[in-house]
Amino acid sequence: MKYKTAYNIMLTTLLCAFLSINSFIFNPIYIVFFIILIFIAMFILISGKINIFSLFTIYFALLFFLFQILGMYFTDKTVTYVGGINILSPLLMMCSILISIGISESINKLKEIDRIKIYKNTFTIAIIFFLIEFTTRLVIGDNNKEFIYKFKDSLFYFDSNFTGLVIMSMLFLIAYLNIRFNYKSKLNKFIFFMLGTLTFSRAVIITMLIGSYVFNNKEKYKRRSIFICFSGLTLFLFLVKFYIFNGINYKLIDNSFNSKFYIIEKIINFYNHQSIGTKLFGIGLGNSEKIIGIFAHNIFTTFFFEMGVIGSFFLFFIFIYL
Repeated sequence: MKYKTAYNIMLTTLLCAFLSINSFIFNPIYIVFFIILIFIAMFILISGKINIFSLFTIYFALLFFLFQILGMYFTDKTVTYVGGINILSPLLMMCSILISIGISESINKLKEIDRIKIYKNTFTIAIIFFLIEFTTRLVIGDNNKEFIYKFKDSLFYFDSNFTGLVIMSMLFLIAYLNIRFNYKSKLNKFIFFMLGTLTFSRAVIITMLIGSYVFNNKEKYKRRSIFICFSGLTLFLFLVKFYIFNGINYKLIDNSFNSKFYIIEKIINFYNHQSIGTKLFGIGLGNSEKIIGIFAHNIFTTFFFEMGVIGSFFLFFIFIYL
């Protein structure tokens, strides 16, 4: 792979991590996705070799998609997908995994100074993009809603919660670069933190604060990560237990917070009548609304409901491996 081509592929791949225009009938970034995948495939074929990590990524992406197909097949035999099965979300997830090969195949062909330049350019473009995204949310805001919900609608993502999720990925990339390569970018970190706060998503703000605690110490971040994950899962399970088995609801705390447990209760009731295939492989990403009439809305239900037990543990294993 030529040096300039490697540079462009790595930069474009990173830009695909956040660029999006969801208000169009067809998100144009999907076209870029497939063009990059074609370019990556061409360069791998021309070079006649592929690194082990890229090969592992391909196997993982294909297995993930196979698990999703199996889950949707088993589910479709027992329940009707309202409006038809959403195959696009699993397909896009597979492509999102595959496109990361653009990083693994190009990064070792670039000098460190050029890789740093790519990261800086990515963060600069991302900041401009998210400033535009925030401005449009202010313009199209619904004055009939409470302040915290007034600026939730987004032209670029499904809503500001998704915006915050992507902004957090930028923050965690900065944290990773700092830990692995001592790359410091306090200004970018501060700007992304403020942009995340301006999504008015409580979950995003809390997660950013927790992330700041976890990653502010290079020696302790692994132990802190394990502690936070274990503590969060334990607290979540206790809250689910109180809601479902003790009849306690959380409307006094917040209706939105309470709705997350309502979704879990619906999922459990649904699972009670499903085959082992659905439980193992899930109903398919993006299919919650078609099955239970509402989006999954949190990471735990997305994992175990839409990806199943096997898909969730498989993906979790990959995260740990990486």
